[in-house]
Amino acid sequence: MNLTQIFKERIILVSMYTMMNWTKEVSKSVSRPEVGAAVRNLFMFSHRSASNSPGRTVDDDIIRT
Repeated sequence: MNLTQIFKERIILVSMYTMMNWTKEVSKSVSRPEVGAAVRNLFMFSHRSASNSPGRTVDDDIIRT
């Protein structure tokens, strides 16, 4: 595994984690529940598609818990 691949995976993991936290904050602050649910569903869809991609690491499982 070369250095470029390691950096790419780290960037993806950090961006997914940031997106997860941002989604939680937005869904908490939105007063209309259907909007909060839509934001959460969008995140879950993007998270699932990223999780199913090849080249997953142990860190993917840590973030999911």
